[in-house]
Amino acid sequence: MTIRRIGLDFDDTLLPTRRAIVDYLNHKHGTKIVLEELTEYYFSKPWGFDDKGFYEMFTQNEVAFHDIGPLPGVLETLSLWTKTSQLFIITGRPEFSLPPAQAWLQRHGIPVQRILAAAHMADKARLAIQENITLFVEDNAPAALAIAESGIDVLLLNAPYNQNCSHPRIRRVRDWHEIQSLECESFNRTHTVVQKGT
Repeated sequence: MTIRRIGLDFDDTLLPTRRAIVDYLNHKHGTKIVLEELTEYYFSKPWGFDDKGFYEMFTQNEVAFHDIGPLPGVLETLSLWTKTSQLFIITGRPEFSLPPAQAWLQRHGIPVQRILAAAHMADKARLAIQENITLFVEDNAPAALAIAESGIDVLLLNAPYNQNCSHPRIRRVRDWHEIQSLECESFNRTHTVVQKGT
């Protein structure tokens, strides 16, 4: 049996990080910003953060932002995948933010071979090629496009900030339940072909 090597983004692919941050900032600043209306990937403008200020706020609240569960369907799908695949996290987080991500993965029983920090979103493609990834799950449009252009199939989790992203190797999906359904369909087709050939 061929072992697949699947790449996974971390934030807003495995867990709803953006929602946790927006909820926190709304509470702290008395605002009522609606997550679904934030159409830009870098979403801190409504609260006046520059990059440095945002990272400081995130670092100061890392514990709270990691005290959230996986997105619905993540654990079930990854449990299915680990029977035939190896999982690799390739995230746009800086190196100093990897330990809490590793702790979150361990806490939720998600076995990964490696967790890597990309220097920038387009660098994810280089790391995916380096790790021989054949399928990648992502939410960030530039990262998804760079990965697809490198010849790797991408499942793009639909979000307000990635609507203009398209490529023949990118398949847009609603959520992890749809991803699991696609995997089951793929398994059934493969199994049927094997049965017919025997």
